[in-house]
Amino acid sequence: MTRGISMDGVSLPVTDATISYTKEPIAESSIFDKGNEVIYEGLYKNIQGTFSGAVRESLIADLLEDILADEPATHTIIVADDTTSGLTATNAYLSMLEISARTGELAKFTAQFTAQSISNGGAVEFASFTSDVVPFYDVSPGFGAKAISIKIERPYAADDFVLVESNKQMVRTSKYISDMRQMKISGTITLSQNVPFAGFTDTGIMTFYFGNIILMAANPKFITGKEMSISGRSPVTKTLSWTCSSLASNVS
Repeated sequence: MTRGISMDGVSLPVTDATISYTKEPIAESSIFDKGNEVIYEGLYKNIQGTFSGAVRESLIADLLEDILADEPATHTIIVADDTTSGLTATNAYLSMLEISARTGELAKFTAQFTAQSISNGGAVEFASFTSDVVPFYDVSPGFGAKAISIKIERPYAADDFVLVESNKQMVRTSKYISDMRQMKISGTITLSQNVPFAGFTDTGIMTFYFGNIILMAANPKFITGKEMSISGRSPVTKTLSWTCSSLASNVS
């Protein structure tokens, strides 16, 4: 057993992981003293976490398929420390996946999840880091890009708290977790300094290659922002922001 994160019993080869929640206490005030004399246990809220690391083909393919699925899968996610004392999130869904790449560096990803309930405990096995990583990327059409990012957001709501017959049976977590059906796909392209902004218009299909993973965005709109940064005689940084319809993405 070791520190790390697992999803459905499979340890993930990542470099960072977090898990957290908040509990809103119930305070009872009286007319006798300073107020809030008695505090009761409240509701579990904001059960969520993140994990990030290098892009590995098998892992990123599974994550992309999951977050883009018509009916996404529910997961049990454990984050544990060196003493196998962790936290276990159940009925969890991926709510965000961002992939970024820069020439000469490993392609990286960050994922976020939202869960219905959480409990103490949980252990994680050693993860295997032997599979190939993706050090470079390619994008088509060739924009003269030196860095890119792709972000898929799929928010979930876990605020369906209900009353029960007996206080002894009080459920302090959301009864359901709901897909908000508000997926958003966006990204950025950092250009070589000699590539002009003027040549960028809405394009038919933009394709990103991460090893054998192909992610296509149909009819991306370069309308969400342009940024140019100058510092002394250093290379000029030019960044385009884009978005596309949630129905216009495809992974193969």
